[in-house]
Amino acid sequence: MAVSSSKSALSVGQRLWNSLSAWAVRNAGYQKYGLRREDLYMEEDPAVAEAIRRLPQEEQDLRLWRLKRALDLSMKKSILPKEQWTADEECASCRGTCGKIPHSED
Repeated sequence: MAVSSSKSALSVGQRLWNSLSAWAVRNAGYQKYGLRREDLYMEEDPAVAEAIRRLPQEEQDLRLWRLKRALDLSMKKSILPKEQWTADEECASCRGTCGKIPHSED
């Protein structure tokens, strides 16, 4: 009996975490500039620099273009039209599951 109540509590916790995570992503603001979550990592970190180096050249170019566009929009105090905002599904590193706890089928 205690096992089923802990599973339901975990399920509630998962739903709460996923809701808070989605809220944080929506309010972070980077999507309004067309950036992906992984674009925010600092290249000064050696591990990040190595990860970027290992990306295909096309993906490196797209990342740099997104960063330049975001800087330009920021300087103009503007954002992209809503239909051009980055969608959660476009997050390449996590396939749209950023901050979400995976559901266990135990």
